[in-house]
Parts: sequence; C-alpha cells; structure tokens
Amino acid sequence: MQYKPHEKGIANEWLDIDGARTNPLPHHRRLIVIRNGAVRTTQDVDVLVRKENWSEIRKSLSEDFTVDVDSAVDEDTDVRVDFLFAGDDRDMILPLPEPAPVLEFDDSLQANFLSLPAILELKTAVYLQKKRDEGIEIAAKDPADVVELLINNQERLSAELLEELHPTIRRELGRIQRKISGRSRR
Repeated sequence: MQYKPHEKGIANEWLDIDGARTNPLPHHRRLIVIRNGAVRTTQDVDVLVRKENWSEIRKSLSEDFTVDVDSAVDEDTDVRVDFLFAGDDRDMILPLPEPAPVLEFDDSLQANFLSLPAILELKTAVYLQKKRDEGIEIAAKDPADVVELLINNQERLSAELLEELHPTIRRELGRIQRKISGRSRR
C-alpha cells in the first residue's frame, strides 16, 4: 500500500513528544481506515493527544505550520492537521480515548495508529452522533468506513474483542455485521 510522503511525515511529526511511541498518539482516522483495508481518499490528518500536552505540541511545530486553536496546516503540503483531545466527548456516547491504551505501532510506517477495535468504536460513535444530530446524509461516510473495516478484517475480529467495546457500539457493530453476513449469503 502506498502513502504520500507528506502523510507519512505528518504521522511521524509528534512521535518524540512526551515519550516516543506512547504519547501523544497520532490518530489519523482516514489513514487508519486505509491501513486496515478500507480504501478512500484523505485530505486531512486527525491526531489524538492528551490536552495537557497541547501547549508543548504547539510549540514544537515548525514555522512550516500555521497553528490555530486546535489545528494546524502544513504550509508545504496544505494538509490540515486536526488535534483531537483525549477525554473530549464531542457529544458522542463515549469520550475520545486516552492514547496509550489504544496505541498500535506500525513498523512499516514508523508511526502510531489506533488499534482496529478502537477505530471501529470511534467511527461508530461518530456515526451515531452525526446520524442523531445531522441526519444519515451527513453521517454516511462513517458507516461506509465501518462496513469496509468489518469486511476487510473479519479474521482479526473475534467476539471477545468486540465484547470489550461500549455496549451501544457493540450492538450497532453486530447489526452491521448481520447485514454484511446476510449480503454475502445471497
């Protein structure tokens, strides 16, 4: 799988802050879904960090970045980086996770990503929140990602693994899994 050099560079930008490979966790929802088999185009990068590290992260960004309240734009590549803060609930059924427990290091990309269960949980929570507040038309991209992730990772997803997820998320993923299974039997 090919990644644009600037996407990989951004993924590595914050690895050495507050302990390499543990915190903060680069959280690139779109790169994560690509990494786990759901092909799509991405135009920005989401990075999950601890709020208390935000000031240090802001200071560490080079002059190549234009920094805003909770985002930055790489002026060389015009890639927007949105910083998501652990613990924020964003009006979802669960807060954004602490980075370290959901961390998965990818040797080939030399970057941290959310684990597959964590991205399924987060994408499903975002979908449910958007569907409730803005309607299915606005939320449509998130369940499409979830479906692709489930289809492309069936061998990696056990019932025990899914049992650890938030009950509402688990029910929604079960509903989607049943639809996927029903479709494949036709």
